[in-house]
Amino acid sequence: MLYITKYLVHNGVALRGHDHGVTGTSAASHAKEQRMGPREDLPGALMLEDAVSYWEPRRIAYNLALIAVAAYAVLRTWPHFRPAFAPGSIPPLAVLAALANLCYCAAYVVELLVHDAALREAWRRRRWSLWLAGTLLAMFIEYYWIVDEIYPDFPSVH
Repeated sequence: MLYITKYLVHNGVALRGHDHGVTGTSAASHAKEQRMGPREDLPGALMLEDAVSYWEPRRIAYNLALIAVAAYAVLRTWPHFRPAFAPGSIPPLAVLAALANLCYCAAYVVELLVHDAALREAWRRRRWSLWLAGTLLAMFIEYYWIVDEIYPDFPSVH
């Protein structure tokens, strides 16, 4: 999990934001909620802090969903992918994983687009739907890529 401690100065008062993965109603959490309340003019640093604290913990679930799809595809077609389990397969796999995580960053583009919007608070309550739609789309694209692009590259093992 991403552990970030940020010190921000807001209206001359030092506020300590946190993203320690701990839930509760601490003073820092309360101060963060007050800063992230219904405001249309979030400063860039606060908007970024809000976006990172929302999206980065969910990146773990996104990656686990993609791992599950890959495992399903490999196990479903075993032993076809047996030749793929070689050291030479690691670099292409790492590139594909990096590209999947780069695509996940598209959520930050949406965050920037609604930064000054009057519907910012409504977006914050419903952004889970973007996460769900993006994760499902990534799972679909990954499965398609495996069965249509990668699967034919390996000869059948009988």
